[in-house]
Amino acid sequence: MNIARQFNKTGRSAASKTKTLDLKRIRVDGGTQSRAGIDDAVVEAYAEDIADGVTFPPITVFYNGVDYWLADGFHRYRAHQKAKKAKIAVEVKQGMQRDAILYSVGANATHGLQRTRADKRRAVEMLLNDAEWSTWSVNKIADLCRVSRELVKSLQGSVTCRTTSDSRGPTAPDVPDDVREKADAIRDAGGQPRYYRNRYGDVAVMDTSAIGGSLSESSDNFRDAEKNEGALDQDANLHLLPASHPEEDHAAFHQQAQENLPQAIRDIEAAKQQAIAARKQQEQQQDHGGLSPEDRIAELEEAVRVLEAEAQELRAENKKYGDMRVQFEQGGFEKVVADKDEEIRVLLTRVEQESAEKVRNLNSMEWWKKKAIEHGFSRNVEIDIQTGAILNG
Repeated sequence: MNIARQFNKTGRSAASKTKTLDLKRIRVDGGTQSRAGIDDAVVEAYAEDIADGVTFPPITVFYNGVDYWLADGFHRYRAHQKAKKAKIAVEVKQGMQRDAILYSVGANATHGLQRTRADKRRAVEMLLNDAEWSTWSVNKIADLCRVSRELVKSLQGSVTCRTTSDSRGPTAPDVPDDVREKADAIRDAGGQPRYYRNRYGDVAVMDTSAIGGSLSESSDNFRDAEKNEGALDQDANLHLLPASHPEEDHAAFHQQAQENLPQAIRDIEAAKQQAIAARKQQEQQQDHGGLSPEDRIAELEEAVRVLEAEAQELRAENKKYGDMRVQFEQGGFEKVVADKDEEIRVLLTRVEQESAEKVRNLNSMEWWKKKAIEHGFSRNVEIDIQTGAILNG
């Protein structure tokens, strides 16, 4: 399949970046697919191209600090799965699940697999079925979906709004009017409003459109985000979620801010961390008498080895005197001394007997040696010392 015909090179905004992402981290279960269905034949063809080494353009995902929502590239995503690939190139845009849906309804109008009429109808119906988006003008919906005004008008009468995911819906939390007005102003200016709870528990709103862009554009937003303890919105751009994971959300914003710092600032931060680590190591050495942690460990290991050797000696000594303890319990101190004296006497008697036997053997050897010489033997011979018989020679 000719990939060049299907995908055109398009510029990326400053609020997006390209990276490689694990397929398992990409969410496709949030209703962000605006096509009527997946064409299995196209997936098969794409998978074959991937297996042949063809590189596809990145798919588009929206990242809200927690989840990556797939907005454009469902066929490429499925093809990478079919080709048994673990990762895929993605263009990351900052935004919520609803931002991904709005992007999806207009995707593939100028690139990728050409949309069918059913695909266009589904894109329009996705907006008409939403409590907020269904209130938009025909022209705005047509422009977003990149379809004719006539198609939008023809579907308006047949679609009944069923969702109330917007913060103005009946199931949304109570948001003060002044906060709503600020959110509307952010949206009208092309921003991305997001509600959160500040440190006092009050509902507030912030513009997240600059997240992922330059540091100068997003620093104020990140500073506000780091001060609040509210939870991220995972399902709707203007929908308040219970603050169930404030620490995780705070960490996600902080990490995103760190990633967008200029390289010079990151180098300074790295040098600072190295200095802190060196200071900690110096303090540890002072606590250990000037020794490094490795030398201190070696010193402790040697001390353990010496203690184990001493313990071994003590165990041997205890065993040595264990028998004496039994004897002492049986007959008292005098009995122990008497038994030891008897052991000494027996050993002395054995030594005397063995010494006397050794002397006799030496005398016998000398006698036989003399006899051998008298009989004219001048070389070594073997003689049975018991019988006197000559065995060799």
